Amino acid sequence: MLDRSKKPNIIFENNISVPKTDKTTFSNGIDCYILPSTQEQICRIDLVIKTGKQDHENPLVPVFTSAMLKEGSKDYTANDIAERIDFHGAILVTNTNVSHTVISLIALEKHVNKLLSIVRSIIFYPTFPEDRLKCLLDKGIAQFKTEQQKVNLISNQQLRESIYGKNHPYSSHKELAYYEISSDMLNDFHSKNYCSNNCTIVLSGFVNDSLVKYIEQTFGSEAWNKKNIIEHTWLSETPKTGCIRIHHEGSLQTGISIGQLSAPNNHPDSYSMQILTCVLGGYFGSRLNQSIREEKGYTYGISAHIASYLNKAHFSINTRTKNEVAIETVAAIHDEINNLLQYPVSDEELQTVRNLYITNIGTAFEHPLYISDTLIGLLANNLDFSYYTRFNQVLKTITPNELLNTAQKYWSKPMCEVLVGDFKADK
Repeated sequence: MLDRSKKPNIIFENNISVPKTDKTTFSNGIDCYILPSTQEQICRIDLVIKTGKQDHENPLVPVFTSAMLKEGSKDYTANDIAERIDFHGAILVTNTNVSHTVISLIALEKHVNKLLSIVRSIIFYPTFPEDRLKCLLDKGIAQFKTEQQKVNLISNQQLRESIYGKNHPYSSHKELAYYEISSDMLNDFHSKNYCSNNCTIVLSGFVNDSLVKYIEQTFGSEAWNKKNIIEHTWLSETPKTGCIRIHHEGSLQTGISIGQLSAPNNHPDSYSMQILTCVLGGYFGSRLNQSIREEKGYTYGISAHIASYLNKAHFSINTRTKNEVAIETVAAIHDEINNLLQYPVSDEELQTVRNLYITNIGTAFEHPLYISDTLIGLLANNLDFSYYTRFNQVLKTITPNELLNTAQKYWSKPMCEVLVGDFKADK
């Protein structure tokens, strides 16, 4: 009989099980990655277009180009698209980030063939109607103005500008960018970037040979449009260091962002930097959270993370606190960083972070519909699942002294601090 007075043993996996992916190349050169599963009869189809904010001087043009795809095409109005997707219980979403755009369809396998004609039409023949564009722009402007009242978002935006430069695509956009967008501009961007030689397809879920064949007939039988591939080189300014204070009238809190350039995912140091960042502020039991939230009560939440892009990355710490204790909070953050610069982490703390990573990655690999998100992120950085094989090896072998060396290599350099709050009391 089970003795419920005794705590059960906790068993952690020591390895990350990297999923296997099938790959085929269609007649027009499109690579198609396949993550099959027979658990449920649900399919997910992702068309990954290698174009994003970095491909236009106005970073909102790529964003609204993808957002407007569902607002009408040569064959379907916006209402037609919405009604047919809803009728079949499907999901059709578009998303654009710095380097790529993803058009995703999730539907029951038996409905996929009926819905692919819609996906094909909005990608091949979008119309970008002016009235629908105006609605989206008005909504975007209203949301932007709301966000500009949040001190934590302002501090994070200013930190990005300080690290990469004001006009760099990894920085934030300005309100003026909304007023410079037109339907013709979106149509021009679409014709130059939504092309078969700029596309990858990821199929996951209930995928069989007939579906793959139908996908190839729909998107892979012949070339559509053609992009002259241009590698964009954005010049970064010299990152700023020191403290930047921005007065925000009437704010009851101060947004704090601290950071610097870091090692991107294609750099050998990226693994140790991610582990070290997790120790500092990557989970609820991290040092920043325990010190600044639990012990001092300065904030409700604080986190540290690394944002990695193609060939670039930055490390940042973000939080909000009362105006009266903002300076003390910054000092406490630096105390925790200095501790990691001077002393190795304990074996127990390192093992906790190991277990956390293995558990989180295992969850991300639990189902093909989740795995596709991970694969798309890897493809955007010119990586594949071998990235996690190497990460697993580092997790198993890295030592506290190696983390100490990583901290001293990166965090001993000056960082940029941004504080956004009501500083009238200081005057």
